Amino acid sequence: MTCSAHGPSDTKLRTNIVKSSVIRIGALILIPCLVIGYLLKDEALERWHDELTEYEKLKDGHYIPVVEAKELSHKRKIGVLIFGDGGTGGTTQHDVGSGMWDFCQKKTCDLIIGLGDNIYPAGVTSVSDPLWKSNFESPYQNFVDAAYPDFWMLIGNHDRRGSKDAQLRYSEHSPIWKMPALDYFIPNLPGWLNIYVLDTTFIASGSKVPPFQSAFETNFQQQLERASTHLCDKTGWRVLATHHPLVSNGARYNRFRENNVYDALYAFIEDCGINLVLSGHEHLQQHVQMDGVDYLIQGAASSTRTRAKPLQHHSALSRYLGYQLGFGHLSFTAEKVTIRFNDYRGKSLYSGTIAYEKANKRQGLASENFQ
Repeated sequence: MTCSAHGPSDTKLRTNIVKSSVIRIGALILIPCLVIGYLLKDEALERWHDELTEYEKLKDGHYIPVVEAKELSHKRKIGVLIFGDGGTGGTTQHDVGSGMWDFCQKKTCDLIIGLGDNIYPAGVTSVSDPLWKSNFESPYQNFVDAAYPDFWMLIGNHDRRGSKDAQLRYSEHSPIWKMPALDYFIPNLPGWLNIYVLDTTFIASGSKVPPFQSAFETNFQQQLERASTHLCDKTGWRVLATHHPLVSNGARYNRFRENNVYDALYAFIEDCGINLVLSGHEHLQQHVQMDGVDYLIQGAASSTRTRAKPLQHHSALSRYLGYQLGFGHLSFTAEKVTIRFNDYRGKSLYSGTIAYEKANKRQGLASENFQ
């Protein structure tokens, strides 16, 4: 019989061989990743440079479409339908669009606010892009044919991947699509209802690019100055419409500080006495009360997600959280607003009422605490 034994030197040799193999494999993986990361960084810098160039053009008065708005200033009650994150062109968007039309035949819809991500997956390239037909006009064909009511639209993160100029200019090619600028005041409303649209995607994404951070902050401050002119000294309801929510349960994790938008907007909301914030982005429907302000998230106009966690903030109270496809509706008077979330057929999932006097009182107490 012949016996063989493996000594300590053999074990050490095998260990060294394994370590060397791991190092070589790691290097083979790491080096391409570093190269790809470097290339993507350059691409990101170039993209955000283009963003700044576009904003400079907008500031100089380019790309400003002529937009006519329906006259609603005489009305004592205003019905506002809200929807977000439609734009897929799929069956679910058509179902929600049909439900919206049926609902508006029974309830008052004086205007509609689209809360961003209007055209998936990456916006449009021009005013003649075929996606306009498949992802906007077809799902909302009844509204297009009736040329009523006005759809006041805002830019979402998916829209920014395409031409923002095309979305502005489409206001001159559609009987219902309205986007006079990337941030704007909705005109021709009663004096007791003031709504301002902000471009939160610009600050949410751009502030992460260090070379351009100061420019993005400057732009956002300019947006807030314009919003302040139209909201802060006004009597009546003061409403912000944004794509990114300041607070929500989110899809994959708690979105309490969503992409810097909370930090950018919270002081303004407190100082200006904003009563209501309308947002999309999250593919769900939610009503949150936090520090005297009501936040409504409606991003379920074509798809939903269900991976959510409880809110992780002591002052945030979730009044409703639902994952059904659908849309929201707000019925405003000078004295109160009635909130309703619906499924895609228009069936009520949640309703609530906020009295203007009570909302202002809550906001006043929250502002004292904030200061």
